Amino acid sequence: MPSTTWDRIKEDVRVVFDRDPAARSTLEILLTYPGVHALFFYRLAHWLWRRDLKLLARFVSNIGRFVTGVDIHPGANIGHRLFIDHGMGTVIGETTDIADDVTLYQGVTLGGTGKQHGKRHPTVCDRVFIGNNANVLGNITVGENSRVGAGSVVLNDVTLYQGVTLGGTSLNKGKRHPTIEDHVVITTGATVLGPVTIGARSRIGAGSVVIHPVPPDATVVGIPGRVVRRDGVARAPGLELVDLDHGDLPDPVARAISILLEHVEKLEHKLEEHLAKAQGTVDQHPTTDDEDLQRVKAFLSEG
Repeated sequence: MPSTTWDRIKEDVRVVFDRDPAARSTLEILLTYPGVHALFFYRLAHWLWRRDLKLLARFVSNIGRFVTGVDIHPGANIGHRLFIDHGMGTVIGETTDIADDVTLYQGVTLGGTGKQHGKRHPTVCDRVFIGNNANVLGNITVGENSRVGAGSVVLNDVTLYQGVTLGGTSLNKGKRHPTIEDHVVITTGATVLGPVTIGARSRIGAGSVVIHPVPPDATVVGIPGRVVRRDGVARAPGLELVDLDHGDLPDPVARAISILLEHVEKLEHKLEEHLAKAQGTVDQHPTTDDEDLQRVKAFLSEG
């Protein structure tokens, strides 16, 4: 194997010191860390796979699975400094793409959901953390700096932007992390907590904190997350199912203020009418809105 492959293996060893305080020496890591062993077998098998020695690559990969308990397909693409902690039961499928500085705990599955021969496994971007026994399935993208909590189930055609957290909320040993259904978009910095289900085709706004189940075709924003839109419209076959227009989300606070301003404006007009009648001047002069009110209206119309 070329020197670049050996450099990757050295990185795989060095990164253990950064992420596991139990690591004491390089020799200990080389002898006792199954995640490092699994990556060694993967680097060798991937090198063979790229040279079209696919049967031999699968054979080496199978030996690695037997020795380490980690099943990494030699066709997967893995970047720099992947850390697989403990490792037992971890599965990484053939068309998986893993970027740099990713952490996987034991039992993680990066799996496929279809029989097609093209891209059918996840893409995991830089600095993602995926907790133990989480399942990320299908041709989906897990955005930079995201955290997928232990036991979470993320299904196909889901888009997670950077900084998303799918976490637990209790000490129960059972199901305590979210289930994300098909075609969901969770935008930057959103947090989904507990054993809640995010319904198909829903959108979670940036920075939202979701602690309750979300129905299908819904839009959620705010802290705590509130359903502010229910589309309820089935999409025609053949149309794009994943709606990436995550900037087009309603603002419930601005909407509430707008309603209040309209009510205040109506009250002002009624008050002016009563004053005009009391003064005997039925022919009123045109009313003008307060300058502060005009500024608030302009701000809301721009936002």
